[in-house]
Amino acid sequence: MDVYRLCCRNGKHNVLFQHGCGIHIVLAGRGGCGKSATANTLFGRNYFKSKCSTFPVTKCFERKIVLNAADHTQLVIVDSPALFDIYDEENIVSKELALCLDIAYSKIDILLVVVPLNDRFTSKDKELFEQIESVFGNCIRKNIVVCFSHEDELNKKNVNINSYLESSPTILVDLIKRYDNRYLTIDNTQNSDQQRQNMIGIFMKMIREFEYCSYTMKDLIKWKQQLQKKNFIMEKQFEDDERSIARKYQPIIDDLKKEEKKQRTTAIKEQKQFPKSKFDGYKHKGM
Repeated sequence: MDVYRLCCRNGKHNVLFQHGCGIHIVLAGRGGCGKSATANTLFGRNYFKSKCSTFPVTKCFERKIVLNAADHTQLVIVDSPALFDIYDEENIVSKELALCLDIAYSKIDILLVVVPLNDRFTSKDKELFEQIESVFGNCIRKNIVVCFSHEDELNKKNVNINSYLESSPTILVDLIKRYDNRYLTIDNTQNSDQQRQNMIGIFMKMIREFEYCSYTMKDLIKWKQQLQKKNFIMEKQFEDDERSIARKYQPIIDDLKKEEKKQRTTAIKEQKQFPKSKFDGYKHKGM
C-alpha cells in the first residue's frame, strides 16, 4: 500500500494519504450543472473553479484530497471537465473519461453524476450516463449516484424531490431505477458542514450496508477485453456474411460478366465492319 504525506493548508499538521484507502469520489456532469460547486461542498471550501454559467468552467481534471474532521474519513475528490461540451468526437470523450480512473488513484468508490434541477432533463442528458457505461461497462452502475444540484429551486416552490420525480419525464425516472434509486439533492448556495456530512454519511452507508465494491483498473481492463471479444465476433460475423452473400450471388455476377464480355465482343466486331470514315468508301470507289 502506497503512503503519501500531504501538508494541510494551515500548516499545523500533516495528513497521511494511503493509496486505496478512504472514499474516492469522481464528479461528472454537463457544463453548468453545478458539478464543481458540488465538489467544493464536499471539500469544505472553494477550491474547484465554479461559477453560474451554461458553459463548462472546468477545462481539465482537478483532484483534491481532504481528511473529514468528523470521522477522519479520507476523501479523494476528482472534478472532471464537461467532456460532452468540450469535444464533439465520441472516441475523444471516451478516452478522456477513462482518464479519471487514473487521476482517482485507480479506484472509484462513488461516481457522482450531477444533474441540475433548474433545467429540464432531456435525452441529451441521458447520453452522458450512456457514455459513462460505454466507457466503464455495466459494472460501474453499482458506483453511480445521481446528484440533483440546485435544490434551492425546489425549496422556492415548496416541492420535495419525491414530488419532483413523480412529475418528471419517464427517461429520468427509468434512469433513477437503473441505479437502484441512489440519488440525493444538494443546495450549493449553502456550503454548510451539515450538508457535507450528510453526503459523506450517504456514501459511507452505501459502502458498508450494500453489496458493494470499488470500481478499479481491473474492472476497466476486463470490460475492454469483453469489448475486444465482442468486436472480434462481430467482425468475424461480418466476414462470414460477406462470404455467404458472395456465394449466393456469384452465379449472377458471373452471368453478368459473361454478358458484358459478349456485348463488348459484338461491339468490336460491328465496329470493324464499318469504314473508319465516310470518305473511305469514296476513296475505294475512285481507285
